[in-house]
Amino acid sequence: LIQASGPTAIQQLRPRNRPWPPSPGVGTVQGNMSPATSCLLIALLGSIGPWIWIACRKDPTASAWSAPPLVDVDTNDCRRLISQDFQDRLTGRSTWLVILFIFMAVVLHDYVEQKPEYFFTILLSYLLCFLTSSLVILFAWSRVGKPNGVRPGLLAVFFLSGGILGVIFAMIFEVFEESGWNGISRGCNMTHMIATPDCEALAAVMWILTPGLIEETGKALWLFFRFRRSPDQLPSHCCLGIFPASHSYDCGCWYKLAPTPYHVVLSALAAGAGFECLENVKYVFVNTDALERLRAPRGGTL
Repeated sequence: LIQASGPTAIQQLRPRNRPWPPSPGVGTVQGNMSPATSCLLIALLGSIGPWIWIACRKDPTASAWSAPPLVDVDTNDCRRLISQDFQDRLTGRSTWLVILFIFMAVVLHDYVEQKPEYFFTILLSYLLCFLTSSLVILFAWSRVGKPNGVRPGLLAVFFLSGGILGVIFAMIFEVFEESGWNGISRGCNMTHMIATPDCEALAAVMWILTPGLIEETGKALWLFFRFRRSPDQLPSHCCLGIFPASHSYDCGCWYKLAPTPYHVVLSALAAGAGFECLENVKYVFVNTDALERLRAPRGGTL
């Protein structure tokens, strides 16, 4: 019947009001475009939106970005009186160094528990993840931080901000953005590249906007949200005016003081170092089978 009558017979055999199934590959891009675009927009909004928010708010209490130039400000003229306890929290208590070391010890203990027979190998590999950045911070602080009143506790605060908050921020939005790129451009993306000029240029843009923009935002964002130059520029409330931020026991402890450029530069260095160190630990102990290889007959090194 099909050979005799051709397509007309096929159409008669098909039930009425039932569309034909799409051919392989047809409609795949259109079907995935909407969720992929949504993921991409969420990621771009998360990485670019905070900077737009900061730049559009002109009040010095809203962000360190809006602080007036140093030449227009008398740094000795401070009209807002705060308690000594609040002042200590704003400048970075040394307690944060203890918290940083406890955090590092807890993470190390988790890895050692998995392979306790290779304690010294894991300990050496773990310390090497922190060594380079820690030495750079220590050298910079001894040269320009200590003479200008930058407290080690302040650097510990931003080391944890860049390491923990920055990594969490990057992991969330990178998942969205990578999913968006993969859905929009299946033939050329960050994980699948063709050796052509067009694909390599497109992949370069994806790499810049994904790990580049998102990770650098995760490191630097906390400087603008947390730093103020003097107590006069501290906001009285936070979270859109919902919670008070005037004492050491409320949201006021979130903010830190940066009276000199040395505070900003060294804190930015600490935030980047925290991100890099936690990323190193992730690459060595999470993204690889290094701990499993220790059980191999010729194991003992990572």
